[in-house]
Amino acid sequence: MLRNLITCILLLGSFGAHAETVTTSLHGMTLTANLEHADGPYSTDTTTVLITHGTLGHNGMELVEALQEALTEAGFNSLAINLSLGIDHRKGRYACDTPHTHQHTDAVGEIGQWVNWLEEQGSNSVVLLGHSRGGNQTAWYTDATRPLPALIKAQVLLAPMTWNYARETAQYETRYGHSLAPLLAAAEQARSNNTPMMQPVDFLYCPQTQASPAAILSYYADEPRMHTPNLLTTPLPTLVIAGSADTTVPDVSSAMANVDNPQVTQVTIEDADHFFRDLYTYDIVDHLTALMESLQ
Repeated sequence: MLRNLITCILLLGSFGAHAETVTTSLHGMTLTANLEHADGPYSTDTTTVLITHGTLGHNGMELVEALQEALTEAGFNSLAINLSLGIDHRKGRYACDTPHTHQHTDAVGEIGQWVNWLEEQGSNSVVLLGHSRGGNQTAWYTDATRPLPALIKAQVLLAPMTWNYARETAQYETRYGHSLAPLLAAAEQARSNNTPMMQPVDFLYCPQTQASPAAILSYYADEPRMHTPNLLTTPLPTLVIAGSADTTVPDVSSAMANVDNPQVTQVTIEDADHFFRDLYTYDIVDHLTALMESLQ
């Protein structure tokens, strides 16, 4: 396996790779991404893996950087995008004191815009890869987009988000010490009254922040498509990867048991946690490589 070669790679030193920040625009907002490929001209004939991070994340996270390194070593291009989260030219982590106007489904359009960008560059083979919430947003994009652009060959969902409203409300109460239901009711009323922002509110990982009613409802209202297995009726070859030591989304494997689609495969990486630390990114790339070889 590729991971077994890591000692040799570290001893020899990583071979050259080229990285550059690239941008595109959507709804008047500049989106940024990190494009990586082996030294030399960017080859549009090489498969590019489009990576979408998780909740309030960014493309400089440890997992994303490790994935890009492993993908380059395996001969893939990679494009790690920064979801805007409502911020023009966003880079780095999302500061919790920033007003939250972003919505869960904003990512669907942004993933689509980056697919368009890759097509404009001449790419003819793209694999979509999303982690955690980004896995759900990736699957939402492929489920909602018909027809899918021909350059998209497969999708890989890493520890993708699952959804159970009762569980979500219980977790919210455990985290913040009060019920979610009054916040949702207040958000519904605020939206009806055209109230732009609500504060202070406890939102995602951010206590006592401010958020728009639409943002609150987008992330917390009961929505079946937040459960990633519900989005997997796709004809697109799909690989779902779980970690056996994942305590953030521990039910990926059991949730996938109800998916009856020959195009969808689920594997579990033993001992990997939610962020696939300790070189498990090489196992991910092994599985991705095998998937692409099976499609040839």
